[in-house]
Amino acid sequence: MTEAIDVVRAAFAALERGDTATAFASFAPSLVYRLHGPHPLAGTFDGKDDALAALASLSRAGGPGSTLRLVEAWPVGPQLVVAHLVRRAEAGSGPLEGDMASVLRVEGGAITELVTVTDRAPRRDRNNGRRATERRAASAHRPVAGAGFSVLRWARR
Repeated sequence: MTEAIDVVRAAFAALERGDTATAFASFAPSLVYRLHGPHPLAGTFDGKDDALAALASLSRAGGPGSTLRLVEAWPVGPQLVVAHLVRRAEAGSGPLEGDMASVLRVEGGAITELVTVTDRAPRRDRNNGRRATERRAASAHRPVAGAGFSVLRWARR
C-alpha cells in the first residue's frame, strides 16, 4: 500500500517537473478543494476538473510565470498529510509571493481532499523586511525543543 505522504510528494514533484499527466493522476475524480481566505480565489471546488482549475488559478495568481511548490510535508496518520506550499513569482527559485498551509486526505492511493489556507500578509512584510533566506540563516542555530515545535518553526519560515 502506498503511504499518503508518498502520494502527495510524488504529485507535487511531478507538477514541478511539468509532468501534468502524472500529477493529475494522483488526484481522485471526486477531489474536493477548499481554499480559505478573504480573496476572490477562495471557495469550495467539487470534482477533479474544477478543483485542479482552482489550484492552477492560485498558482498563477502571482503572474504568468508564477509557480506553486511543495516546501515540506508531514504525515498525520494513515490518510492525512500537512503541507507547506509556496507560490513563487518566477519559475524555479524566484521571489516568494505567499505561503499556504494545506491538509490533504489520501484514500486508495489518490488525493481526495485538499484544504488550503493562504497567508494574508505579503511574505516580505511579515518579517521586518527580511527575506526568507535571511530568516533561515538567522534561525538555523536555534535549538529545537520538540517535534511539534520544529513543525511550527518550519511552517513559519
